[in-house]
Amino acid sequence: MRHFPIVHFFALALFALSGGCGKGDQGLFEQTGNLDASVGDQQSGDDQSNPVEGGCQSECEPGSTRCTSGQLQICLKNADSCSRWDLPQPCPPELAFCTHGQCTATCQKECNTGERRCADTKQWQVCEEPAGGCAAWGVPISCGASEECRASDGQCVVTCGGQPCPCQPGETQPCTDIGECKGGVRNCEQGQFGACVWSAGPSAEKCNGKDDDCNGAADDGLVAPACSNQSGVCKGAARSCKGASGWADCTNADYAAHAQTQGKTYQATESLCDGQDNDCNGATDEPSSCCQPSCGGKACGSDDGCGHPCTSGSCSKPNQACSNGVCQCSYLGCGSTCCAAGESCIQGACCKPACGSQVCGTDPVCGTSCGTCGAGATCTAQGQCVSGPTWQTEDSTTSTDLYSVWGASKTNVWAVGQGGVILHYAAGQWTTVASGVTVALTGVWGTSASDIWAVGLSGTTTHFNGSVWTQVATPVTESLSEVWGYPNGTYYAVGEKGRVINWDGTAWNTCCNYTANGLGAIWGRSGTDFLFGGYEKLYRVTSSATYVHSFAWNSVSAVHGNATQTWITVNGTSSETTFQQLSGDYFSVKHTNPHSYSRLWVDDAGKIWAVGNAILRYDGTTWSTVQTGLPSFLHGLWGDPSGEMFAVGAAGTILHYH
Repeated sequence: MRHFPIVHFFALALFALSGGCGKGDQGLFEQTGNLDASVGDQQSGDDQSNPVEGGCQSECEPGSTRCTSGQLQICLKNADSCSRWDLPQPCPPELAFCTHGQCTATCQKECNTGERRCADTKQWQVCEEPAGGCAAWGVPISCGASEECRASDGQCVVTCGGQPCPCQPGETQPCTDIGECKGGVRNCEQGQFGACVWSAGPSAEKCNGKDDDCNGAADDGLVAPACSNQSGVCKGAARSCKGASGWADCTNADYAAHAQTQGKTYQATESLCDGQDNDCNGATDEPSSCCQPSCGGKACGSDDGCGHPCTSGSCSKPNQACSNGVCQCSYLGCGSTCCAAGESCIQGACCKPACGSQVCGTDPVCGTSCGTCGAGATCTAQGQCVSGPTWQTEDSTTSTDLYSVWGASKTNVWAVGQGGVILHYAAGQWTTVASGVTVALTGVWGTSASDIWAVGLSGTTTHFNGSVWTQVATPVTESLSEVWGYPNGTYYAVGEKGRVINWDGTAWNTCCNYTANGLGAIWGRSGTDFLFGGYEKLYRVTSSATYVHSFAWNSVSAVHGNATQTWITVNGTSSETTFQQLSGDYFSVKHTNPHSYSRLWVDDAGKIWAVGNAILRYDGTTWSTVQTGLPSFLHGLWGDPSGEMFAVGAAGTILHYH
């Protein structure tokens, strides 16, 4: 493409945070000066073929030209100040050939007639040679909705999520024969090989020794027909499948086995006087001289006087009872012994549960259940049923350390951690999602379900657009510890060596280098009023000024608030934490706690949760330690407006308050 001379203008956007604020004799803030951050230059050039002008998507750069079917087109601005291709115009007779975006006296063909190429990833072109014209690339033609142009030959091929598909239309794959299913083939459907289409089979399973339904087993799932004799104790006896020989009628042994399952006796020649038709001939107790059995006072299974075992009687071992002539455990069998009623069998020995004051959960002695709670109540770690919300451990499906958690709603929550792991909570369970990175992710925050950022080691960031996570480059190599954003699209991330970077909607930019010390906490009320802190310092940045508050030998581990309140946690060298509230230009200590806390959350009513090596609650009046002796240290905390909370920590720990 040839470009006519055009004047280009460059815009330099300068982001600066400056201003002043006086302070009284006891003021704790001091103004910082010479603070600015450049968002970078944005230049126009030949590589910008589709710029956005005046709110519209331009087709081309004004003044550029191209050849279309032997005629010349020029890019012009229309009444809406949007660049569009003008109608093709024929070249003058003295310059009759259009090639390479200009009219020439001789043919300088761009390509070979009929040749194809990709105009971009979604369009292709064919080389045309109009009558009296010169071979040139034709008008771009769009590929199908789920197709992309293949650069090697200019052909449109089906893609799968932006990646090459396992197959393309027209391709097939043979199937391995299964049972009676032969000659199978899989056809390519929407880029994937479909189910096998067989030239022979399947069919309903039959008793023939063959796998008719092609499920890998022969003669399975069949309903056996009844045997020929259905009288007396033979009633209900069914035939057996003999493979290629088909269904076989019952033998005497088959009738005997069937009768035994019913607690009865089959005899080819009846001799019992038991009120049953034992030989299945339609008559009961013949001949009249049959033996009269007697089991009174005899042991279970002993001879009844007629050559058959007694179906009742005494047993020699404790906790046994006679059942159909066999002594069996009356309650529970455990190895070679029988347990008494109420006992459990644990590792081959009878064990008596000792739940004690527990009313739910697991018995501490036998490991059996002490019971369950009724509707509306949950079982605590101490085995007590309580009503109302509680902190409960959830299965994270991982043992990887988790560092941060954020949710678009209480049913759509994300957690990040060691090794680039990202977990998603939906439909009441946690699943692992591909992150695109392998380094530890230490912070996650979003402004909607389709705009979420995660940050981590070595300046790593990855973005979720509602479908996939994609890694995005940053201008720093230092590790990032936390990220925060505002619904207007403003995002900031903080980390090692005082690094602060911000997202301008297009790229990450270096911003606000206030300190060389590490930063690990960030939160704000708007895109122009936010705080971030770390070792010895807390910074508040507004649209007019930047203030700094010092905490000698201490570290600001967390900052959070609501529309009217701002709170921070300050961790000292002795694992003691102070909770401080911002009032005007001052922070005042409201509570001191002997535990170490990494994150806090302030709801709209001013009530607070904090997590670390314990869980702390402030209900607006009283501070109380809710839980100690946690399974691991908790690093991250997020709350839903409904009051549900999620906390994550070491070894894949996830706690859910609901």
